[in-house]
Amino acid sequence: MVKVDFNSENAINCICGRCPVQMKSKCSDEKWSKAEKELKNKKTPKAKEVPALYCSAGTAACKDLSMNEMCICGDCPIFMDNALERGKPVAYYCRDGKAK
Repeated sequence: MVKVDFNSENAINCICGRCPVQMKSKCSDEKWSKAEKELKNKKTPKAKEVPALYCSAGTAACKDLSMNEMCICGDCPIFMDNALERGKPVAYYCRDGKAK
């Protein structure tokens, strides 16, 4: 079983914010603005308040994501550090849920 910790270090290293799937999401932009403030203050925001670490937290709260865009999970340091290619799903955690 694969498990990724939801913590501020992983949130900072996560590349979900650069993913084409959520690049045009107004909801994600708003959530990132709030989450960045928390992270700068060395706090870990609640999972559903951060448009990232879906491999840990599960599906996205934002519903305006573009699932027809290319997922970049395989390029993420969190993906590599946690050997997520061994789990399910192996991509689109924002849509399909956290790594198992």
